[in-house]
Amino acid sequence: MPIPANGNLEFINAVDISRYPEISHTNPIFYDLDGYQKDFLIILKENGVNIVRLRICVNPLDEYSGFKEVRQFSQTLKDDGFKIWQPFIIPIPGQTQNIKKLHYNGKE
Repeated sequence: MPIPANGNLEFINAVDISRYPEISHTNPIFYDLDGYQKDFLIILKENGVNIVRLRICVNPLDEYSGFKEVRQFSQTLKDDGFKIWQPFIIPIPGQTQNIKKLHYNGKE
């Protein structure tokens, strides 16, 4: 792994919240470890999460995990300081998922 010019290595602390946009439509309430109600993304950030995995379905069955939703949610996450890891999912008959290409912050 190349060492950045400033000499600091970044520890990867990642989560997959691909379904969060769908879950957020139910208006869930989240609490931090001290019992205070907070926004889910703030809780993740405060607990050291720096990379978020979001799947993109090439032919989604509904509006979730499609290009439009993932693009919008990716921008929200980037604005909040997260890096994005996006695998493209292509459905294959008889299988639930097949990862075709992996992208990390826009790079293959």
